[in-house]
Amino acid sequence: MPRANRRSAFFSKKNKSQTTTTTTLSSTLSIRGGSAAAPAVDASTEFARRLLVAAVVTLLYEGALGHLLEFIKIVMQTSPPGTTYTSVLKSITAEKGIAGVWDGFIPWGVVQAVGKGGVFGLAHSMAK
Repeated sequence: MPRANRRSAFFSKKNKSQTTTTTTLSSTLSIRGGSAAAPAVDASTEFARRLLVAAVVTLLYEGALGHLLEFIKIVMQTSPPGTTYTSVLKSITAEKGIAGVWDGFIPWGVVQAVGKGGVFGLAHSMAK
């Protein structure tokens, strides 16, 4: 058998496991965003779920870091020139303890996080 024919015969032979693996891989790659067995979701339910997820993620971020940075920024804007970030943090924690860092988070930090973050997060997720 000529060399070219042997090569094409080798590459054209596929056993059953290769075909099954290729089919499984193709079907897995064609799934977008979840399992093929997942039930169909109503558009309004999906909208509400995305809004809730975006709001909760933003609330967690604001509670962990965002409110602290915003609070320090506001204090620095109203402080005299030459004030350092460390002196601002020391003054906040000296007056009210570590809980002073989250002073004003409830209700305004929560309202801002859920309102603004939820809407922006939802718009971003729906744009994809």
